[in-house]
Amino acid sequence: MISGLTCLTLSLATLVVPTGAQAATRIGATCKQPNVISTVNGVAVKCLKTGNKYTWKKVAASSTSAALPTSFSDLVANRKGISQAAWTKVNQSIAKNTSKVGTFDIHTGPNTKPYFDDYPKPVASVSKLFPTIKEAASNIVIRYLFKDLAWAEAKVKELLPASEIERLNRDEGGRLLTSNCDSSQKTCFGSKQLTTTNGINLVLQGVPETMYPNDLAGKDRFYSGMLEAHEYFHSLQRIPTQGIGIQQKDYPPVWFVEGSAEWVQNAAINNGDLKKYRNFFDLDCQATCKKLSKSDITKILKEATNSNWPKEYEYFLNYALGSLLVESLVSITNPESIMKIYDELATKIGFAAAFKNIYGIEWSAAIPILSEAVYLNLQGK
Repeated sequence: MISGLTCLTLSLATLVVPTGAQAATRIGATCKQPNVISTVNGVAVKCLKTGNKYTWKKVAASSTSAALPTSFSDLVANRKGISQAAWTKVNQSIAKNTSKVGTFDIHTGPNTKPYFDDYPKPVASVSKLFPTIKEAASNIVIRYLFKDLAWAEAKVKELLPASEIERLNRDEGGRLLTSNCDSSQKTCFGSKQLTTTNGINLVLQGVPETMYPNDLAGKDRFYSGMLEAHEYFHSLQRIPTQGIGIQQKDYPPVWFVEGSAEWVQNAAINNGDLKKYRNFFDLDCQATCKKLSKSDITKILKEATNSNWPKEYEYFLNYALGSLLVESLVSITNPESIMKIYDELATKIGFAAAFKNIYGIEWSAAIPILSEAVYLNLQGK
């Protein structure tokens, strides 16, 4: 733990009230997650409000979703059930697990007013999604407007030893804090997650003065806690391979890294509302993914690596398209599968081998299936 912190320390483990497991699934029994669909002896039931409480009610087959995918063999045929399957698994995980988040030390610039200021809620939901995954014991967040850049730089020097700052700055191309900012526009729109050599999760969070008008999902991202969930998940991704010395070529492609975080932020925040969960994908993909052909998606999956992105495609597709690809993987397994990839990578076997171990199919064979399922869903077919 870094000493000398002068800010308020939030102990998320004590501030967050864990959600208990759902009551036994039977018609008329109490339930806690609105709109979740389950089955009782083959009969579809849904968690619906009855008076002042929620109970399981029988619903007609037509009011439930399409058939849910169970493996790569039926992913395309049951593609319309991908979102329902993934979202239901999210609900089940968050309902039955408890948060194991460590302490948070949050520092906010003197002129900075974050759009969202309730860190415990989103990161606790992320933690519940991954009950067996190790998490950092200590977390530091530094939030700053462009006009607070000098303050942020001083705060980093106050909290971290010079040798650590030198290492992090070198890894970030000499722009540890300024890479989140656009000096010409005088705004800081980006955020990044870093991990110190002693395992502290460090989040450097730029706060823009105004939302970008072309970012259709911007309001959801900045006002709901999605950004906080996104960066916290990145800290989980780093832990299994921290200090192992894995070569960059063996890491997952950027669409998997960022797509996982983009999917997690949506799942963690909208775990109680399937409609909002689906709407975010639509907004996130409106100006990018929906224009892609099936061959475009296939090309991206074949060529994209951790360090190479096909130059003819917009880089933001790593987030928007990546989240849909990751959702497909979760729909046929579970949320923790996207983290177990990193446990496999820690054995230095590379992404393709790790993928086969987790999903039971060669990566080369999975590409056309993922491409077709996601493309057809994007086109509403």
